[in-house]
Formats: sequence, C-alpha cells, structure tokens
Amino acid sequence: MITVNNILTRNGNGREVISIEKVKNALCNTKQICSDGHSLYLQIEDGFLWKKLDNDANLSLRMHLFNKEAQAKISKGLMDQVIKDLIVDTNILVDIKNINPFNYVNFRNGIYSLNEKKLYDKGDKAVANMMFSYMINVDFITAESPLKQMPVFTKFIQSTFKCDVKSDYFVYILQNLGFLMTSINYLRKVVVLIGAPASGKSTLANFLSSVMFPESVVSHVNFQDLGDKFRLYNAAYAKLNVGDEMNKGRIKNLANFKSLTAGEPVVIERKGHDPFWIRPNVRQLYCTNYLPNFDDGNAMAIFDRLNIIPFYETVNDANRDYGLLEKLQKERDSIVSRAVEEFADVLKNNGCFTVPNKVKEYKKRCIMSERSVEEFIENYIVEDRTFKGVSSVEVYNLYQNFCKLNGFKIKNQTDLREGILAKYANVEYKRKRLAPATNVWSLCGITIKESC
Repeated sequence: MITVNNILTRNGNGREVISIEKVKNALCNTKQICSDGHSLYLQIEDGFLWKKLDNDANLSLRMHLFNKEAQAKISKGLMDQVIKDLIVDTNILVDIKNINPFNYVNFRNGIYSLNEKKLYDKGDKAVANMMFSYMINVDFITAESPLKQMPVFTKFIQSTFKCDVKSDYFVYILQNLGFLMTSINYLRKVVVLIGAPASGKSTLANFLSSVMFPESVVSHVNFQDLGDKFRLYNAAYAKLNVGDEMNKGRIKNLANFKSLTAGEPVVIERKGHDPFWIRPNVRQLYCTNYLPNFDDGNAMAIFDRLNIIPFYETVNDANRDYGLLEKLQKERDSIVSRAVEEFADVLKNNGCFTVPNKVKEYKKRCIMSERSVEEFIENYIVEDRTFKGVSSVEVYNLYQNFCKLNGFKIKNQTDLREGILAKYANVEYKRKRLAPATNVWSLCGITIKESC
C-alpha cells in the first residue's frame, strides 16, 4: 500500500505537501495499473484480472492502492489530475489488443487454451504475462460423464428445444454459449435467441451474464441503440453485450453493429470526453421475439453474422420454474466447462458451428421473409413501358396476399414502392388516370405477370 511518506515533499517554505509527481510515481511503482491510452486498468484478484476504470477511477485507486492516512491527505482534484496524466503516460501504456488474448479463457482456477484444450495453472510460465479484463467466475472441470453433473440444464434444453442430448441441436447450443465466453472475434458471429415470449430466452441470457466477473464487463445495449455514440461506448468496452427486445420496424445504419461484430475500428465517445477510435472485442447476445427489418441493402450479409437459436414455445404459468436460474447456478462449473470445450471443437473445425437442419430451415425462412419485396417483384412484376400503369394500392394488396400465403413478413408500402423503383429505373411513381373516374397514385411502366 502507498503511504503518506511515499507522496510527501517539501515546498519552498519547508512545508510538507502532497506531490503530484510522487503520487504518479508511487502508483506506477505498484505495477498494478496500466493504460490503453483512453482508460486506466487496475490489477485485482489473482494478478491476471485487470479491471477497466471509468467514473470509479478516483475511488478505486484510493481504496486499493493507498492506506487510510494517505487517502485522507489526497484531494479529489489532485487525484483527478493524476488520473488524467497517467492515462497518457507511456511508461504504463499497453496495446489494448494484448488484453484478453484470443485463444485463451480466464477461469477462476486457471487459464484455458482453446487451441490445446488444456487448462494451465495460473502459476505456469506459459501464461504468466497474460492480461484479462474479465474472468469466468467458475472453475473449469473435466468429467467422464459431464451430462450427469448438469441434470437441470440438460432437462431445460431437452424440454425447451425438444431435442436429445446427443443431437446436433444440443451441441449447437453449447457451442454458442462457449463462444460468448471467449475473446474470439474473427468468426464475425452474433448469437440471437429468438422466438416466443416466456420461453426461456431471458433465463439463458441471465445465466451467461451471471458468470462474467466483474459485473461491469457486461453491458446491456439494445441492438437498435448501437447507433448512439454514448451507448456504443458501453458496448465497445464490454466483454459481453446482452441486448433485450429488437425493434420490429426498420433498422438503418448497421455500420456500428458490423464493426462490433468483426472487431473493426469504431469511433466511440464517453460523456464529457473527446471521441476516439477503438478496436472492440465484445461478444454480442440479443434476445428478441422478432427480427427487425434490416434496411441495409444486403440482408444476406447481416444474416450471415447471426447464429440464431429459435425458441418455439411459451411456457405457461403452471409449468414455469421461477427458480430455474438459481438451479442452473449450482451447475455452472459443468455447464460452462462443457460449453467452452464444445466451442474449442468449433475452432478445430475451421470455425464451423454444428448448425442443425431445423435451424438452417428457420434461418432460410427468415432470409426469405426479409427479402419478401424482392421475392414478390421477381414472381409478380414485369417491366412494360407501353403499359399505362398499375395502382400502387392494387400492387400493395397483391403483395400482402403473397406474404400471407408464404408466411413472409409484410413490409410497408414505401418499402415495396422503393423496391420496385430500385429494380426498374424507368418506372415512375405518379398520379395517373387509369379509368375515366379514377385518378390514383400509380406505378407507371410495369404490369402484373399474366400468370398471377
């Protein structure tokens, strides 16, 4: 601990005063702080865990590194200036890419290598210099019969997804849970729990959040809020971002989502500070009843990033287990260990998840639904410059019937009109007298296929 004697100096009048330089030097000499150029980190727990400091930096440094007498002597203003100087001090500067090494997971009882499928003791020289901003707050364990050690989780997955423990579906769920607890971002994947309300989505998300330590490494930024520069800051610096319901409407500007998913540089801003670039490494999990309309021009590129886990059935009140999360907590060592091992196999398989056919079909259906306008145009509309036009209301009614018939998501009239105008450059949208007594908004230059 830093004492008063470590930070005192005498001024020109011979009076003892606190020296900013001595405070900075004393903090650096502890070897328990570092900076990424924008924030300070404090080494806590077992030496491998470095907690990112934000608004709590002043208080955290005082409580952890100074004795009580020294704490009383240092003013808040002086410590704020010390923190500001240390953030840009090259003596303690580290590259943020060196925090949370890709192929390793920090467990309570050791460092797990995804490549080797091996748990290293934290005293092993092979992992001695590693830095993590998080810890999975469980002990990694191996077992000959791991399913016997997590009966509640097994029953939950079997009843929710109607799958056998040896099925691809069971493995796929474990693979995704394991992925969310790692620092692997080059797979460019996001996990989406989608489906009926009260079906277990939140229970699974809350379980994952609960095993992350400290709590501050879990952010809760919704998908549609990633465009907000201040909310983006929270997500970009997190280890796991858990978002709630996605808006059912149109989502624009997906650039931040793509950058977070790929770990590409993105501009973020903390309130009261200048914006800056960061290369994030955050896993994303979203729980939703519906997928939004991805207004990005390329739905396939978005869906390629989504590992969708469909929840099909609502659990009624009579069958709902309100103590399920607590029961899962008791099996956390087995659940997490098995999940991380399953994900290690994904990496050995060139990053390919074991996607069940049922999920593939569900995802295909989602893509088709997202492309309902394009599918409708392809099947019903033909360009004909000699034709005087078709009422936009008539076209939209036909489109609605097409979507209902195929179970597709129905988009609004604007989406349909813009899709047609984008497909056919010579088509005009204007008022047109299609009959002696009707002057209506029409799409001129197209006609409906005769077979329709």
